[in-house]
Amino acid sequence: MTSPEYKCMICSNTKGNVFYDVKEMMFGFDDCFKYMECAECGCLQLIDIPENMSKYYPDNYYSFEQNKASGIKKFLFGLIDKANIHKYKKSGGIMGLLLCTLFPEILSPIEPCDNVFDKKILDVGCGNGILLKKLASTGFTNLFGVDLFIEKDIVLNLPNQKEIKILKGTLFDIQETFDIIMLNHSFEHMQEQEEILLRISDVLNETGTCIIKIPTTSSYAWKTYRENWFGLDAPRHLYLHSINSINRLCQKCGLKIEKVVYDSLIDIGLVRSGLYKKGWNVSQQDRFLYSPIGIVYILKHVVMAKWLNTRNQGDSITLYLRKDIGICEL
Repeated sequence: MTSPEYKCMICSNTKGNVFYDVKEMMFGFDDCFKYMECAECGCLQLIDIPENMSKYYPDNYYSFEQNKASGIKKFLFGLIDKANIHKYKKSGGIMGLLLCTLFPEILSPIEPCDNVFDKKILDVGCGNGILLKKLASTGFTNLFGVDLFIEKDIVLNLPNQKEIKILKGTLFDIQETFDIIMLNHSFEHMQEQEEILLRISDVLNETGTCIIKIPTTSSYAWKTYRENWFGLDAPRHLYLHSINSINRLCQKCGLKIEKVVYDSLIDIGLVRSGLYKKGWNVSQQDRFLYSPIGIVYILKHVVMAKWLNTRNQGDSITLYLRKDIGICEL
């Protein structure tokens, strides 16, 4: 369905925009929401944001859960930790080396550099600090977080680390400046997109880097699955950018995209989108995916996801931004 009446919040286009009715699927609420895809810049955006958005971030939302992994999950998380250690310290054993080489998509997005462990890092939309804990275990020492939907401020006291403070609030409550600001699949949850990037420019050090991981509509998964695309995640994802739309937005905010990395994970795009198409929520999917048949299904899509990444068609990207006005050729 198309309509000339609704204006794109990124480029102000009103012509030829396409509308989709999308159900909440992660928790099985089945509430329906209307999204608009801009015909000009390609940004997909939620039209009517629910007043009670906290309903869609229950206590068992994945970024709020503590590290309760057991069994195979605990084993896999341990392997990822080894791979991260190899990335920064060139240690972690042969398994760390193999994972670091074969599956860079699962690693921390922070690039190795001189004194990287001393960089002052802010994780925006960090939940209970799962990523911050992993960075601390790797060797990072100057870590902070902020999240609007946690219950209260959190202070993490970890062995051989100074405390990690996580503020209940938004980026606008932050008064310090940082060398690295990360938005690890949190930017798509934020309503004031332009204001957020302008604020990032304010609190980012002059030579600092902002790292944004987001799902993208410039992908095979969106073109194939549309309303059933797992990365859409209605209504929690308010904006789903194309490469065109995020580049336009960054230019308006005085930020330059220095690099784009396609890092689609099978969990986000292909496997779960196909199961959403069957009408399965995440709990039903998990039961299937941890079965022998499910593991074969996963392995098939591991290969496909990596193939799509090499062709710039994966459904997740990492953007590396710096303070600089200019056009990025993508």
